Amino acid sequence: MPMYDYLYLLESDTAITADAYSTHEVNFGIADKKVGNDFGMHVIVTTTFGACVSIDFRVFTGVATAPTTNIAASRNVLLADLVKGAHFFIPCPPTLEQYVRAHYVTNTDADAGKVTVYLGEAGQGAE
Repeated sequence: MPMYDYLYLLESDTAITADAYSTHEVNFGIADKKVGNDFGMHVIVTTTFGACVSIDFRVFTGVATAPTTNIAASRNVLLADLVKGAHFFIPCPPTLEQYVRAHYVTNTDADAGKVTVYLGEAGQGAE
């Protein structure tokens, strides 16, 4: 598994079976964090998913804790690609608001699948 900053960890080997927000959020500590053009959300599938059409992985950002309205970035991943070891990168805009968390939208309920999700620079083997 790639190296990541623990402070930017949103999920660690967490099951996703229905629509949900990430277990953790990141607080950059300043209102408009300049993260640059190579920054985004990494999703690593740690257990293969079954019984869902796809999952939308979204990055929410906001000025208050637990943001739910401002989607900074999003990527739809089909079931066939949600296999153990898959690593996806979702680029974010170069500036994010103070708080960031992930949101998962399952297009039909999923079973068995787990992910590790974190914020970081592009690369590290992500597709």
